[in-house]
Amino acid sequence: MGKDRLVMNIAGVEGVEYIFEPIDFINKSDNEQRFCYYMIENEEERGVLSIDIIYKRLNSNTPDFVKVYSLGKAEDVYLMLGLSNVLLNRIHIGYEGPRELTKIRDLMEDHYEYIGKLDGVGKLVKIQLDVNFVLHTMKTEMLSYLDSVLEQGLVKDLIKQVLTLPIKGRDGEIRNELGISRVGELTRVILELYYSKVFDPVLKAAYPGLRYSRWYNEVFIAIDMMDNKCKLDCFDIYMEIFNFLQKNQLSGMIQVAGNSHLGEPHFYCHNKERYVTLRKDGSVDVCGINDMNEWIDDV
Repeated sequence: MGKDRLVMNIAGVEGVEYIFEPIDFINKSDNEQRFCYYMIENEEERGVLSIDIIYKRLNSNTPDFVKVYSLGKAEDVYLMLGLSNVLLNRIHIGYEGPRELTKIRDLMEDHYEYIGKLDGVGKLVKIQLDVNFVLHTMKTEMLSYLDSVLEQGLVKDLIKQVLTLPIKGRDGEIRNELGISRVGELTRVILELYYSKVFDPVLKAAYPGLRYSRWYNEVFIAIDMMDNKCKLDCFDIYMEIFNFLQKNQLSGMIQVAGNSHLGEPHFYCHNKERYVTLRKDGSVDVCGINDMNEWIDDV
């Protein structure tokens, strides 16, 4: 089945049944993945595979293990990328931009542009929502959500099939893994839609008027200098966010910084491609890795 035929099927041609092959899984150790790690990251950016990076050593920039989930058949890749495109442009909640979305990454620049325009910030909170926690524990809830937003038909059938695909290990045997299958860009799109339903509304309801931005699983929350919460210790704010996540069946890594800190705290973002700095005057700067030397001199 060629690429054009697959795109036609996504557009709504009935009567065609498509069966995806199992997902290939490789668990690469540190020694195995050193020479090919950047190639793997590039493939993930293209959306044709997913990686799960595991750091066992604190403050290490080199992962101990990289779990790679990939698609073995070109037709599967084409179809899943097509499905992710359909989901982004037909269902995405809250996007009002002028362009058509092709990948989750298309929303990234809007996210950092918003953050870079913040001012009057007394404390800045960064949350890295735990993707694995959702994939492993919220399968029933996610299937139910997709049932509610997708119309009956080929697209819905294919996506539900993807979410429950078996995973094949290096020895060819099927692995028993709980939760939702990881399949690159389509997984990210489904998680983006899910977070827009289970995270954004409850955050807005809990903190009306809050200035925040979320891109995929990365969240920044700005606490105004004049807000009473700004008087709280960073640890107290950390615990409040931690309890908020637990209450809503979510998990993630939380960082809190105030502009009263010695120096100007910064956050690493998106695989260290971006650096977000809270300035002492309450403004927020966003710079890329190429601006790093200039940024360090300025601080």
